[in-house]
Order: sequence, then structure tokens, then C-alpha cells
Amino acid sequence: MSNIKYSLLVRSPVIIAAVLFAICTARGQAAVDDSDIQSWNEVVVTAPISKSVDLYAAGTFWFGKNISRVQEARASLGLTFNLNPRLTFTPFVTAMKTRTFAGVLVPEYRINLRGVYKFPVKHFGLSHRSHYEYRFRTLGNTWRYAPSLTAD
Repeated sequence: MSNIKYSLLVRSPVIIAAVLFAICTARGQAAVDDSDIQSWNEVVVTAPISKSVDLYAAGTFWFGKNISRVQEARASLGLTFNLNPRLTFTPFVTAMKTRTFAGVLVPEYRINLRGVYKFPVKHFGLSHRSHYEYRFRTLGNTWRYAPSLTAD
């Protein structure tokens, strides 16, 4: 038996398992509801306090029901520490209210820590952003981590 045929026979179970896994875990996309016009609006303001510290403030509004009511509102305040040109940390707090399906606005508070490390790669740059947050919610407090890799 040639090396190519033997290689295919050995890899076949792995390929079949990978295809079956992809098919079984795939989920269909729900139909898009075009009857509701929504709008997300976010404003972020930073102001220098010193050479290495900036004030960070952000506000977000999500308007739903054909832009007739607020579905979610967030306000954040914190400090950005520029440790060097490539490394920054931003601890901040967020207060928010989210409308449930029953139409009730539910409060939530979050303590956040965001870190960004930028490193150059030839003619462009890459940024690794990590975001940790602790969420104070009526359904139970939780931790959340979100990494991100971005090309600049």
C-alpha cells in the first residue's frame, strides 16, 4: 500500500469525527426581524490627568421599539494607566439598567479591569486586549473574561 493511501486510511476517522462534530454543533441562524428599528449609541471620553494617567468615561444607550424607548443604558467611569507606550491598564466601574422581556428595567453593576498590550509586527501592529469583570446581578454575581486580538 502506498504512503498516500495509508495516510488517508489513518486520518479518515479523525476527518470523519471532525466533520460530524461540526455538523452536530452547528446552529441555525434565526430569521432577522426587520419590524423593529434599533439604535446603539456610545460616547467615550478620555481626558489626561497626568503624563501617565487619563480619566476614562463612557456612556451607552440602546434604543428599541422603533427607537421609542431605552432598552439598555450604561455609564462607566475609571482611570487609564499608561505604564509604557505599549502597556495600559484601565480599571473602571459600570452602572447599567437593562429592560427585561416583561418591560422592567433591572439594575446591574460591574467592576472592570481592561489591559492592552501592543506589539509591532513589521509594517502593522497587533494589540492583545484582555477584559475582566465582576458582575453584581439580581440573578447572581458572576465573573467574566474576554480576550481579543486586534490588528492595527
